[in-house]
Formats: sequence, structure tokens, C-alpha cells
Amino acid sequence: MEREKIHWRDVLKRNVSVIHYLSKNNYAFRGQSDVLFTKNNGNFLGAIEMLSNFDPVIIEHVRRIKNTETHVHYLGHEIQNEFINLMSNIIRNKIINYIKEAKYYTVIMDCTPDISHNEQLSLMIYVVNMYDGQVKCPDIKEYFLDFIPVSSTTGLSLANILLDNLKKYGINIKDCRGQTYDNGSNIVGKYQGVQTRINNLNPRAFFTPCASHNLNLVLRDSVKNSVQASTFFGTIQRFYTIFAASTSRWDILQKHCEFSTVKKWSETRWESRVNSVKALRYQLKI
Repeated sequence: MEREKIHWRDVLKRNVSVIHYLSKNNYAFRGQSDVLFTKNNGNFLGAIEMLSNFDPVIIEHVRRIKNTETHVHYLGHEIQNEFINLMSNIIRNKIINYIKEAKYYTVIMDCTPDISHNEQLSLMIYVVNMYDGQVKCPDIKEYFLDFIPVSSTTGLSLANILLDNLKKYGINIKDCRGQTYDNGSNIVGKYQGVQTRINNLNPRAFFTPCASHNLNLVLRDSVKNSVQASTFFGTIQRFYTIFAASTSRWDILQKHCEFSTVKKWSETRWESRVNSVKALRYQLKI
């Protein structure tokens, strides 16, 4: 019985090590198959297969699985997710302790739809860590706390979600000294926006709008008011549209743009246009 306990403990240690490595490096876990020694069964099972070539514990574990001596193998996606959640809770608790030690913080919040068309709210915290052990070393840190699915993006709903999550993590809203969001009306609204609702609870939570978002809006609207600028950027974007639609056309463009090429623009990042302009300006002989 004791030997069995040691065996399973050692198996779980190796599973946790593989999960930790894949998570730390942001690698995908699962493939097209959840069965050992099959094609495209993912990075997790692939790592277990690699360990089975030389690690005695995994060699024995895989032998039992192959000989159907055990139906409990702790290699499925459910146990993977369970360990990932346990690790994330440990990391989050450490982050929360750092935030509480720093006391004062700035909250960063934004929403975006994911690939499954669900609205996800990202919650981050800025703090100034004053001490590193015994050495005084002020350092600004940005910590990610959570992705939160939201069904409503009104100012009231987002403010309540923010307050509920800060309360859940034991972070006092009265210690908030800054808010930074995008410039949507549900956020910056003078009467119903998130920043106003937080300021009503804590007047010291100073709101700073996203400067990059403001600059992007200014540049975008400025271009729209200039026929020459609109024509210029429209022509460059047409380069991408025309050449990207055909592999043969793209090969022709690559022959003339060896070092960089035009790219698809981001509507929310004006600087994405810079590389496309450079590619044509410095490489094409027009």
C-alpha cells in the first residue's frame, strides 16, 4: 500500500511538472487525440511519452496503462484543468498579497470579444512595490488578475463587476488611486460611466483616459477631413488588398520588398500603418 502511494505521488509530481512547463511557456496542451502513442495527441501527452523513454516512474505508469492494470491514469484533460486552476489560484493569491502590501493601486480594465464571441473583461492592477526583501527598491508592477465573462457592458454592470471582484479578492476600493480605461461612453460618461461610479465611492481614484486611444481617434478623424491623406492611406491599403488576394501577386511584391512588406492595418492602432508606408517608401522605385 505504501509503495502504491509513493508511485502515485511520483506520477502526479511529474504530471504537475509537465503542466507547469507548458503553462509557463504558453503552449497548447491538447491535440486531436487524447490517447497515448497516437498521432497529434498534443504537447502534454507528447511530454509524457518522452518521459516514458527513460524515467522509471513514467515507464511503470505507462506499462500499467498499456496492460490495462489501471483505469485511473491522471492524464486526461480534466485533471490537467484541475491542476492549472490550482496553480493559477496560488499565483493569484501571491499577486493579491503583493497588492495588499503595496496598499495603493491603479485599476486597469477593458473588454473584448473572444474567438467564441463571448465578451471577456480583463482586470489588471498597477502597484508600486517599495521593498524587495530588505533592500529599498521602488518598482512599478502590472499584475493580471482575471478574465471575467460579461453579458452586459453598461457602466452600471461593469462598475458592479469591478467592485464585486475587488471585494472577492479582499482589495479595498478606498485604496484605489487611479483608474485607466478606454474612452467608450459607458466608461467615461459624466453621469453613468464606470469612472464616475467609482469616483462617487472614492474621489481619490483619479481617472486617466487611454492616451493611445485618444491619439488614434484624433489621427483617424484628421485623415478623414483631408482628401489627400484619405487617398494616400487608401491607396496603400489597396496594395495589401490586391496583393494578399493572390499568392502569385504576393510573390511579385516580395521580389520588390525584400526586407518588409505591406500589412493589414489595425483599426485601433494607428502605428500599424507605419510599417506599410515604410515598405513602399524605401523599397519600391515609384
